[in-house]
Amino acid sequence: MKIRTITITMVAIALIAIPTWSIAQHRSGGQGGHGPSMRDGAGFGGRMLLGPIGDKLELSDEQRQQIETIIETSRESTQTLRDQIKEGNEAYRANHEPGTFDETSAQAFATTQAGLKAELMVSRMKTKADVFNVLTPEQQEEFIQLRELFGEMKPKRDGKGGHGRR
Repeated sequence: MKIRTITITMVAIALIAIPTWSIAQHRSGGQGGHGPSMRDGAGFGGRMLLGPIGDKLELSDEQRQQIETIIETSRESTQTLRDQIKEGNEAYRANHEPGTFDETSAQAFATTQAGLKAELMVSRMKTKADVFNVLTPEQQEEFIQLRELFGEMKPKRDGKGGHGRR
């Protein structure tokens, strides 16, 4: 019985924390207010390629246009998924009072949202692969090196290594 109580508590916390975190990410641009969010193809493998990283890779105008088209097409094709996720969050909050918990309803909500988010994640992975394939082999190598360097600079969850905020 104790394990069930802990499980229910963890699910409830997740159902409260995830939408709250999502809203905070959306309002702050996804990175604590610094730089583009990972939404809509942004991030290291997406829109950031059109800025300083693209300059470092010496992208041609044609490559920049191809990347922009890939990102825009992806954004448009995933808009319905993003809308469904948002509407699901809003509907769940509207139909469930704080402090109450219906395990069946919560499980159905979590299952539906997980499926939608998985579809969105797969689409983003495809977009990143499509963008990567626009690069020449030399640019791909340099991109991989830059991504590794960028990863080393990110703060680690355990507080060890990396640079930046902790």
